Amino acid sequence: MRRILTATAALLAVGLVLTGCSLPARFLAGLHPTARYYEQTVDWEDCDNGMECAYVSAPLDWDDIRAGDTELALVKHPATGTKRGSLLVDPGGPGGSGGDLVYYGVEDVATADILKHFDIIGVDPRGVGQSSPVTCYSDEKLDDFLYGITPGKVGSEEWLAAKTDSAEKFASACEKQSGALLGHIDAVSVARDLDLERSLVGDAKLNYLGYSYGTYLGTLYAGLFPKRVGRMVLDGATNPWYFPDDDEESDDDEGSFIDASQEEGFEHELTQFLAACIADQTAAVGDASCAFQGTPASALTEVSSLLDTVDAKPIAAPDGRMLGSSTLAGAIIADLYDTTQWPDLNDLFARVRQGDASTAFAASDAYNSRADDGTYYDNSTVANLAIGCLENGADDDPDSMREVAEELEKAAPILGKYDAYGDILCGQWPYGPVDFPDVVHAPGAAPILIVGTVGDPATPYADAQSLAKQLDSGVLLTFNGDGHTAYNKGNSCIDGAVDRYLLTGKAPKSGTSCS
Repeated sequence: MRRILTATAALLAVGLVLTGCSLPARFLAGLHPTARYYEQTVDWEDCDNGMECAYVSAPLDWDDIRAGDTELALVKHPATGTKRGSLLVDPGGPGGSGGDLVYYGVEDVATADILKHFDIIGVDPRGVGQSSPVTCYSDEKLDDFLYGITPGKVGSEEWLAAKTDSAEKFASACEKQSGALLGHIDAVSVARDLDLERSLVGDAKLNYLGYSYGTYLGTLYAGLFPKRVGRMVLDGATNPWYFPDDDEESDDDEGSFIDASQEEGFEHELTQFLAACIADQTAAVGDASCAFQGTPASALTEVSSLLDTVDAKPIAAPDGRMLGSSTLAGAIIADLYDTTQWPDLNDLFARVRQGDASTAFAASDAYNSRADDGTYYDNSTVANLAIGCLENGADDDPDSMREVAEELEKAAPILGKYDAYGDILCGQWPYGPVDFPDVVHAPGAAPILIVGTVGDPATPYADAQSLAKQLDSGVLLTFNGDGHTAYNKGNSCIDGAVDRYLLTGKAPKSGTSCS
């Protein structure tokens, strides 16, 4: 396995991390060939909306700069008051665009106090958004790939053959359109890009706000460059080294363990929604009535029946697409990410029962960054698939995938099986898997604030707990609530603790809990 601190990074660490100071560029240039990337000048240009935009170059392969360059896009919202530094932001995914997050909704990134004192810089990781992007299909072909109805029962020979044929064509198109980039969009490469971006924006240490998968990028950065960690907030933490069955971190990357925690999380959140809906809580139904009656258990049975119904007889949408069970399950999951979307989920169920697929497609389209006219306004879905396959690899043996499906269905009887067959695509992938990084402890790093939500369906709370223990300087801040991520969503306790940490460097006491 690759060690987190690779040989290339170690050369830079000797000059910068261990001494704790920045060396002159002319000296650094003689230290290692990658240093020329650190000598770039960032040419910020006004790009409307009060923002400044720039592109910088990074080596396609940090371990072999002869492989050429890749382009990284940055979007900056300048500090509105006295600047104390920069705050780099990644929204997760993988495949999420930090540039879009900042450009279109910087007020959703951080509170007014943080916007006042920090340049907020959204980063598009390599392969994502406006950085040199992964490309595969035209919009029309991507529609067919994502929404097409696969013949046969899920897991059957007919179904597997059709899925495999579709995956082969998609992977081939990605390789043809994106080339060698597909082999260098892994998280370790992105973490090394973060250090380049930190240096180019003029900060001695990295101030970073990462959400969801972005917390993994931050963790890897801390492992690579512990002495360069400034004020780092990891919200909605994911910890791939944590194995819930034995409550211990693990270096095992053989893929033998089936982690159903995310599937269980969404199933639990679905149950929470149904309970609130049946109780006619405004947060769940809005101005409407609940689409279900009875008990949460009976409602779960109805949801399962609804998925079976559209599986047997897909519902036509006005644009000609057909709503099958996979798309419906994905739409349900999309609306479970945030409790503010619960009224939309109630509307989805009510309409699908009436044979109306519009709300289900609206939820799925929003998740896949698809506009009403059928165009895709970013490459987040494609990048997500490409990064996942590069990092995780696949065991696409049909019997193994069926075993996974059985285990996931036991853990999450309604939604679990829809996550079981991703290895079909990854089994056709032309690159990877990359070596899984060694477990990160980041000795010597400044306090790292980890925010975990007890009812987070996407990144289980146990991941935040374990990551805080795993990192030598990890500090756990808990939100006793539901939804994916917690900062800047209206909870004054969470917002106050995070803001104080970002502004002063003083972290709350580990274990602090907010309701």
